[in-house]
Amino acid sequence: MLEFADKFTQIFRKDTRMNPQRFLTRLKAFSSLTICLLLSSAALGHNQVVVVPLDSEKTPVNSSDEIDSIENVLVVAKSGGDFSTLAAAMDSISTASESNPFLIFISPGEHVLSSRIEMKEHVYIQGSGREVTKIISTIPGNVGSTFLGNRNSSISSLSVFQRTTVSYPTPVILSCSGLCPIIENVEFEITDSSFVVPTTAINFDTGSVDITDSKIISTGREDLSCAVTGLMAFGTIKDSELRSTGSAICAEIDFSITIDRSSLEAARHAIEINTGIELQESIQVRWSELRGGLVAVKNSDRDPYEELILFSSQIGGGKLTEGANIVCVNSVSSSGDALNADCSTSE
Repeated sequence: MLEFADKFTQIFRKDTRMNPQRFLTRLKAFSSLTICLLLSSAALGHNQVVVVPLDSEKTPVNSSDEIDSIENVLVVAKSGGDFSTLAAAMDSISTASESNPFLIFISPGEHVLSSRIEMKEHVYIQGSGREVTKIISTIPGNVGSTFLGNRNSSISSLSVFQRTTVSYPTPVILSCSGLCPIIENVEFEITDSSFVVPTTAINFDTGSVDITDSKIISTGREDLSCAVTGLMAFGTIKDSELRSTGSAICAEIDFSITIDRSSLEAARHAIEINTGIELQESIQVRWSELRGGLVAVKNSDRDPYEELILFSSQIGGGKLTEGANIVCVNSVSSSGDALNADCSTSE
């Protein structure tokens, strides 16, 4: 058991070169230790923290001593954990730094979130899987976002569901300015069932974009709702699904971004680039599926020097593209017709 705990500790030990991506890489390298479950008295007769390995060939560790020996790992659970709420766990952290990161594990089950989470640098939030760790936000839309992001941080392996009826300011699950959290293996879903309130799942304000293996859904007022929006600087969206009753991505663009192996579907536009800010770098969409009820890809930007390039992708909608500088390379329509360089179909 001691050797087991030592290996885990080595992964999260202090490291002056630590950054969010490196932290997640280390986390994955020893993924058999990344899920903390609380088994109730109905299962074991008493509460104890159990580390369940993702590798089915490994034996679970059934001693809380191993958890206690790991520095800067906090467990959120309804009973038996370090904290019963995510807010309490986050509020308890005051010494996080590049060489002293914290990891907050959230146990399986539904966790009600009634107060806004202001993320901190070098604090990483991870659930036990987006199918089993579900955060239900009851935060009123008029107080802002459910999560206020921060740089050098991440949210992974969980789901967040938010229902709203408040239209001002626009309710948001995650908002951030500057370098934003890494988003990996999450489901964010924000909904106004009346379709009157504009909703946004993620809002980047001059922020970096790093979304992987995730599902982002926004349901609300059609002309203003977006799955992902804002003024984005750079980054990637890959292996993800973005859906909205408005637009999947609607942003003022001043960034270089790559969208890989993803599905973007919306009632209006899969990608909508707004006016007012020149496109400084090319946007590349590769091996993806784009569907928009009105126009799949709309570019209102008139900068003649940069392009929105669609590589080996499928495009469908009421109209495939609209606007200048949209280039198709080895792409097809939803019906399988090859598209020309200007994204038109051959006669």
